[in-house]
Amino acid sequence: MCFGLLALIRLPSQPATPRHIIDYEVYRRKLLIDGDGNGDDSRINNFLKMCIKWCMLGDETPEERLASYEKLLLTLSQCECCMEKSQQVQDMNHREMANYEELYNKIEAGISQAQQQILDCKADLQQAKRIRRNKQEYDGLAKIIEGQPDRRGTLAKLQTLSEEIQALQRTRSELDRNLEQRRRQFQLLLGAVYQLQTQLNEEGDQQALREGTTSDAAQPMDTV
Repeated sequence: MCFGLLALIRLPSQPATPRHIIDYEVYRRKLLIDGDGNGDDSRINNFLKMCIKWCMLGDETPEERLASYEKLLLTLSQCECCMEKSQQVQDMNHREMANYEELYNKIEAGISQAQQQILDCKADLQQAKRIRRNKQEYDGLAKIIEGQPDRRGTLAKLQTLSEEIQALQRTRSELDRNLEQRRRQFQLLLGAVYQLQTQLNEEGDQQALREGTTSDAAQPMDTV
């Protein structure tokens, strides 16, 4: 990377490079090198001043030019190291950002999974509540059923009740027949009483008639 900027340095035997190209490249490298700002900007400024001073040398000896050139290379190497460090820091930041993005995605996935688990737990809770409520209802019905007699006992009771009902029906039929018989006997008794009363009335009328006839016959005899 040091050789990239060495091409911008004009050696005495090389043709001069336009000034605006040098400024553009220098400022571009300056922006790349100046990472955290710990003296990099001043280092680049010193390097630019050294470059300008080295390019404007005219009466120095070759040894002095060579010493200045080596000093430029040393300064350029320091700038390149700073730029490399900044590049590594930038790469590290990119990797950290990627790690944070991956961690964020994992957290988002975990949150989504947790929310789904919460929904599943709520559904399971509702199902458990429903099962518990049904179980309580079933237990209540089971207690009621256990309090009732079994089928054999119920059938025996039904048979007993049926026999009792039949016996009561027979008793009622017998009582109805007796009542009907007593009604007929009472009607016959009433008829006999009526006939007897009629007969007595007729006999009383006849007796009264006979007594009246007897008294009529006796009255003329008394007159004579």
